[in-house]
Amino acid sequence: MKHLIPFAIIIFLYSPVSSQNFDKYIEKYQKYYDNGDFDKAAKINEKLKNKSIKKLGTENKYLPHAYLNEAELQFNKQLIVGIDEALKNSILTSEKISGKESPEHIQILRKSIKLYAALGIYSIAEELIYTIDSIDKLSPNLELQLIEVYLKQGSHTKSLELISDHLDEFRNRATDGKGGKSEQKLSKIEYSMMLNYATENFLLKGELQKADSVLNSYDAWFSKNLSREDKASVHQELLL
Repeated sequence: MKHLIPFAIIIFLYSPVSSQNFDKYIEKYQKYYDNGDFDKAAKINEKLKNKSIKKLGTENKYLPHAYLNEAELQFNKQLIVGIDEALKNSILTSEKISGKESPEHIQILRKSIKLYAALGIYSIAEELIYTIDSIDKLSPNLELQLIEVYLKQGSHTKSLELISDHLDEFRNRATDGKGGKSEQKLSKIEYSMMLNYATENFLLKGELQKADSVLNSYDAWFSKNLSREDKASVHQELLL
């Protein structure tokens, strides 16, 4: 028994610390990435990938994030080669490790949608949106992501039809004061993004008067209802 106690303590202490270290790598990566320091982000991501494989094996929950981060970094460095492979690795590994219907897998799919849309691979982006919808009918933001995909695809009529169908719903969520602070913040950001997408659609269709009208609404809402931090979040979302 004397020999077993120290060993048990070592196992107890080591396991959580190991997981916490990997979580910290993800946090550091996101911080560097958001600040545009892609070289530091790449170094942290390499540590996340290599050390998680060394400590946890080739099938661990951190690998999908590492692959997705690789795709993000390649995109922002304008290095197109290898992005599709990294995204496929992220999605396949995530499904295998976390399960097709898990919240973790849905999170990976959501981030992949934005990258596929940014790359102009709209068919896969749209396919992934409907995949999420088939898994979780209550999953939020699907309409917003589909609106963005149609916008970037050049299907402005489809995008505007979706905005028209859901604008009141998004506005009500943003103004009803329901839910916690983080939920209210997210609703305000989503509504701001929807108004921005409406403005972009009208501009690209050449309907300048409508674009100007929505833009005025967007500016008024943006200035009145969003904090500086919220505004930064909207800008970050719209950059990709």
